[in-house]
Amino acid sequence: MKEEIEEKWQEEEILSLVRQKKISLRKGASLLGLTYREFLKLMDKHKVPIFDYEEGWLEREMATFEGLTQKKLERGGVLSE
Repeated sequence: MKEEIEEKWQEEEILSLVRQKKISLRKGASLLGLTYREFLKLMDKHKVPIFDYEEGWLEREMATFEGLTQKKLERGGVLSE
């Protein structure tokens, strides 16, 4: 029982360090003795995002894409499907 508690505590601590970007995903996996894929599954189980985009990122990317598309159309370019 004690070992199980210590293992869970260690997982939580390492996941916290990953969330804070203090260690990499690969380092977290290594510290827990897991493969990279196993660590990704653990992150998913604990709802730890693999990518942490800042708020508004997608909207800025879409605006850039739409602007580039419009410029191409204005120059007579054809958008392929």
